[in-house]
Amino acid sequence: MLAKPTFSIFVAYASADVPLADTLREEVRTRCPIQRDVGLDLWSDVRIGAGEPWEERIAAALAGADGGLVLLSPALLANDFVARVELPALARTGRVVPAALVPVDLKRYDLRELARLQVFLHRPPRSRRRLSFRECRGAERDHFCDGLVAALVDRLADGGDAAA
Repeated sequence: MLAKPTFSIFVAYASADVPLADTLREEVRTRCPIQRDVGLDLWSDVRIGAGEPWEERIAAALAGADGGLVLLSPALLANDFVARVELPALARTGRVVPAALVPVDLKRYDLRELARLQVFLHRPPRSRRRLSFRECRGAERDHFCDGLVAALVDRLADGGDAAA
């Protein structure tokens, strides 16, 4: 049996969103090992230890990333470091999935490199409304995470050529 390929995913989020981003990352991380086709290794700055040069560690993680997961929020879009460093590097991978961590008025904010990409939101059955992670509860939160993992796997599998 051949080992499935594992892709490194850089997870970008704003420090103001840490509690919710941690919850989403953990729920998505638990779903990654059960994927049949590929493995996903979610990298975030929680891997940077005290006293380590954080900018260098982030630059190395971005350089080695196969793709990115951008957890959208107004705080992320307002973050200068994310705008200058993380988003351009992730855009170069061609394998980025922006996901709405919280409700974001996509017509109001400058999405920068993400503007051309479809933002992942969960659409519950029999609903016209699409939900951010924060808006989902119970089983809907599980469906959000399952759908997000599927979107990441699809994005990696297509090599980044198609729209997210």
